[in-house]
Amino acid sequence: MPRFLVVFLFIVNNLFAQTNADWIQHNGAYTTDRGTAVTVDKNANVIAAGFFTDTLFIDNQSFYGHGFIDSYVSKMDSSGNYHWIQLINGPKDDIAERIVTLQNGDAIA
Repeated sequence: MPRFLVVFLFIVNNLFAQTNADWIQHNGAYTTDRGTAVTVDKNANVIAAGFFTDTLFIDNQSFYGHGFIDSYVSKMDSSGNYHWIQLINGPKDDIAERIVTLQNGDAIA
């Protein structure tokens, strides 16, 4: 039975007037998983980063690691729908600890 990381991402109406939805997204891995960073871009998209070992399950998809610890970055709209998921998974440990959104909408983890 996989242990699931629960990422609580509540869009606060005071900060983002165009957003009026609150939601919860469940993701996780069979073994170690951790969400490490969350940011919101100028279009109220949520960009999240974290790390896992073995296999990561996001949005009914399985992602397989290549090192002992691998990372991911994902982009969701303000309703919690995924736009994309990117793995950072070299042969050694890869841990995304921070994420920054740039003015042009790009994200750096």
